[in-house]
Amino acid sequence: MNILVGAIVILANNAAPNTGFEFDLSSLLVGALGGIIASLLAYLGHSLYVVPKQRYNELRGKIVECLVFYANVYATVLPLNETSESRRHDIEIAKKEIRHLAAEIYAYSYSSKWLYKLFVPRTKGIREAAAMLIGISNELTPCEGINVGKENRELADKIRKIFRIKVNGNG
Repeated sequence: MNILVGAIVILANNAAPNTGFEFDLSSLLVGALGGIIASLLAYLGHSLYVVPKQRYNELRGKIVECLVFYANVYATVLPLNETSESRRHDIEIAKKEIRHLAAEIYAYSYSSKWLYKLFVPRTKGIREAAAMLIGISNELTPCEGINVGKENRELADKIRKIFRIKVNGNG
């Protein structure tokens, strides 16, 4: 846009040279170049930092929602003989949602920009959190005489630590 304005000023100056309007070409070029550089820097900042940060915060919010909403499912996996049909249905829904969230986390870890990686947990930690979510999902299937609720709660705590999620004022 600055270049367009500059071109119009040059044309106007050349069209009416005796109007007393003084024109400095170097000022025009510096202004146009400065505008281009500022626009480029704004674009790079937006695409390399703002967009990935928004995506990370959305993903972090989904993790919080999932860990809170399904806590009653993953933290108390009962033996098969103590699980009702409606509870099994809830478990199947939780398994799918948790696994879907793990897939989103994996996808994010491969698509996040290099600059933004300076401000979020390391890719390795993010992928470990996704693997832990898959582990929780796998452990939700009721088995005969086995209760894995404690292990799932420990995995959820590790995920919270990786994503710096505070629960009840604790980090």
